Amino acid sequence: MKRPLGLAACVIAAAAAVYYCFMPSAPSPVQVPDGEGAVRQVEEGETCVVAGKVSKEELRGDGKLWIYLDSVKILSVSAHDAPVGLSYGLICKMEEGGRPPIGSDLQVKGQFSYFTQATNPGEFDAARYYRALGLGGSLKKARILQAGATYSKVGDALYRLRAHWKEKLYQAFPEKEASILCTMLLGDRTVLDEGVKALYQRNGIVHILSISGLHITLIGMGLYRGLRKAGCPIRLAAPVGGMVMVGYGMLTGMGISACRAIGMYLLRLLGLMLGRTYDMLTALGVMGILMLVSQPAYLGHSGFLLSFGSICGIGLAGLFSPGDGADRKKGFWKLLGALTPAASITLFTLPIHLWFFYELPVYAIFLNLLVLPFVGVVLGLGLAVVLAPGALGPWLAAADCVILGVYEKLCALFDRFPGHTWTPGKPAAW
Repeated sequence: MKRPLGLAACVIAAAAAVYYCFMPSAPSPVQVPDGEGAVRQVEEGETCVVAGKVSKEELRGDGKLWIYLDSVKILSVSAHDAPVGLSYGLICKMEEGGRPPIGSDLQVKGQFSYFTQATNPGEFDAARYYRALGLGGSLKKARILQAGATYSKVGDALYRLRAHWKEKLYQAFPEKEASILCTMLLGDRTVLDEGVKALYQRNGIVHILSISGLHITLIGMGLYRGLRKAGCPIRLAAPVGGMVMVGYGMLTGMGISACRAIGMYLLRLLGLMLGRTYDMLTALGVMGILMLVSQPAYLGHSGFLLSFGSICGIGLAGLFSPGDGADRKKGFWKLLGALTPAASITLFTLPIHLWFFYELPVYAIFLNLLVLPFVGVVLGLGLAVVLAPGALGPWLAAADCVILGVYEKLCALFDRFPGHTWTPGKPAAW
């Protein structure tokens, strides 16, 4: 057995799939004491006071602040005491008040709201989507009643650094391009231009906007190799590279794709420290085990399935890579070698795309061949803009804008090709 952890990952994924099939699509309605020895359900729109710890904050495109609370406890409902703990987090959509530090304990008052469930075929199921993210509802028109003095200094410093980088991007780039770089570098999709998002989705390149293995290769492995060339031993370079990437993941919100990529990067560094060979499929299996054990509902999340499916496709393509030795230098094998990863990713994620989106851009493989070689340049220039002195920023941003403009023109060109989109609908479950 060459990959015992891979087999274990398959077994655990199968067990998680069985468990997921019997999971309700949304958490049970909140039950609180009614004051007469019985319990009742918290109704939609009821005024509640809750306590919890700030895990994440988002400043939305409309200027509204969303605060994500973990370890939530309902203190009162409609002015009646009803202390009850919740097994999931809440989103507080703030109506007023300043920004509390990350990691601080809050008491918040607002109108309780459940996420909506799909009632028609093909409708977005918000309750199932947010359940996979550990969220079960929201507080609308929320305001802070009380905030604790203690907070996470590291978490809040990373939040402020993210806000500073975002500000530098908007100073250096036009608004549309700045929103793209904020999404690609900082994981902030709240500001993404809707026209660009739709254009990229139609043409099958929206994945370049996600925090993924490309970021890890550019930033993490770049840092590690730089430290090694500077003379740092492996036992120093690897931990430093790992800590920087974990910090970067926290800065970007540690989404599903980022969590998978950073976890695999840490396993690679661990292998280097122990003198062991890194195996992509084994590392993918280990991260699958860890993430599914912590949250089986990820199996219903498109981001999880597409992220793992893409890497699995790349890994399987590597097992059957064409040519060997000198043959790989020949034109035919070079072309086939370039096409194989893109084709395997497309084929491996095809059922996932059809299951969630019901359609597939036919020319996505060829467009990705034109786009992907320059994504690292876009990321590198964007990162240089936020790190370089102010005088260099506009020049670096101008080069990035040229590449992003070419991306947009290529998408517009492919949009006009005949049979651009294949729409077979949602496939059967088998």
